[in-house]
Amino acid sequence: MNRRPALYYVKSIVVLVLKLAISVLLVRIAIRKVDLSELGQIYGTIDVFEAAAIALFILANWSLQIVRWGRILRSNGVPASFIETLKSYFIGYTFRLLIPGGYAEFLKIYYLNGKRRLGFIAYGVEMITMAVTQVLTMAVAGFFIFPKQWFFFVILAICAIATCVFLPYLRKIKFIGKFIPDQTLQYSLILQSGLLTLASLVAINWQYHFILNWSGTISWLSCAAAVIFILCSGSVPFTFAGLGVRENLSIYLFGLFGVKSSVAVATSLFIFSTNFVLPALIGLVFILLHQVKRRSLPVPVHSIPPEA
Repeated sequence: MNRRPALYYVKSIVVLVLKLAISVLLVRIAIRKVDLSELGQIYGTIDVFEAAAIALFILANWSLQIVRWGRILRSNGVPASFIETLKSYFIGYTFRLLIPGGYAEFLKIYYLNGKRRLGFIAYGVEMITMAVTQVLTMAVAGFFIFPKQWFFFVILAICAIATCVFLPYLRKIKFIGKFIPDQTLQYSLILQSGLLTLASLVAINWQYHFILNWSGTISWLSCAAAVIFILCSGSVPFTFAGLGVRENLSIYLFGLFGVKSSVAVATSLFIFSTNFVLPALIGLVFILLHQVKRRSLPVPVHSIPPEA
């Protein structure tokens, strides 16, 4: 196996450090806009019912995404058990967080049994259907938050819908169809993945809504319109998992509905910790256990034939 030159790893480390520095700078800018003493007051108002409700929606979000990932894997002929699907889901978050931009999440397929080519296709289908659903919901939210830019959001919605309609026809393109199983990219799978993604967004929005209303008042629909823009900011490539961009965008968007900056920042950091950092830590445990299991596997002993 050809090893990559040392310069490649040096460049990767430099890029990672730069992204971390940008995220830290953006978070610091967001923190400077708020009174830090208010953050403790916000978190101190949590009662048992609200904490249990948020925990329920966190688990619901994870469950919906795991079901979606498993459904897509099965549709692409990947023989993954529930445990393997569960592990790869959390491991994906680990790589997404360790390597900024979210582009390394595809490495989760290496922790599945079956052909890696089918795993790549399954990951591609998941990303495309997720992106189309998020873009479509963002277009709808844009009408609500930025009504003067309605034409842009109409174009955005048309592009998202056209992508959904066109996706199944990729199988009919000769040089693409030979790599894609017949059962993938069907309208039924696109619809199921889209609905599960939408349900996941609803679960995340409920978390935002609960926390924002601890120290303020915001309607569920207003919160949802802002949240979809905030979640999409996590794909910004020059930051560490969107950290910093998300907080500043939260201040601006929630501020449109009268939410204080301190509440917006506290909520953003809480959602980032519970929906991104926590799954990544669980995935890290699975990675470490996987490495220990590989090292503990017995080495096969072959009998040595007697000398003639």
